[in-house]
Amino acid sequence: MTLNDVFKVCAVRGVRLVITGGQLRAQGRKGAVNDALRHAITEHRQTIIDVYGDGVWPGTAEIAAMQEFSAPTNARKLIHRWRDRQGTPDVRDIEGTRKYPQ
Repeated sequence: MTLNDVFKVCAVRGVRLVITGGQLRAQGRKGAVNDALRHAITEHRQTIIDVYGDGVWPGTAEIAAMQEFSAPTNARKLIHRWRDRQGTPDVRDIEGTRKYPQ
């Protein structure tokens, strides 16, 4: 499984990859992380930590994975994340560096 496949499978299954103190953990509902996904995450662990460990969001690999998705020409590719105790999500335009809301 490629790194992009890991991100896609995690997104579909609702699994969050969390880096705390240099350690990578997968968080999700029970059964969301099967042996194949666990092995793939372990295989790409260092790359994931290198890309996301500095706290920059979205990371280079995440942008590359999202750019592979097809979208109509009149649509913007946006990615968002919710933070704990925050009323609105952080939203970024994948095609540029625009941040929403402005």
